[in-house]
Amino acid sequence: MEAMVKTVAREWGPAGIRLNVVGPGVFPVERNAELVNRPEFRAAVEGHIALRRVGELREAVDPLMFLLSKAASYITGEVIVSDGGFRLTPEFLRPWSYPAGLLPIDQPAAGGD
Repeated sequence: MEAMVKTVAREWGPAGIRLNVVGPGVFPVERNAELVNRPEFRAAVEGHIALRRVGELREAVDPLMFLLSKAASYITGEVIVSDGGFRLTPEFLRPWSYPAGLLPIDQPAAGGD
């Protein structure tokens, strides 16, 4: 993603077009709230985040608002990561998975074997 953002920003910059990206961490939104709000899942995820908590929705929106503001008028080709430090933890550097049974795909289908 970062290479693409830098390439496109360089291409479009002469036309006055800025390109930046916000890389979100774990935020409970409509699509995943049921899963993220399950205590055992949340604890597993938060254990892999430097700040030891999932983000609040405003923390995903604030970087976007900044990039849309005049304060960011000279910023292009950047990826702003709002992940609570997830990428800083050693777990980010190696594959990891949630404990068995925490993801919906781990559950048997309703009414079947």
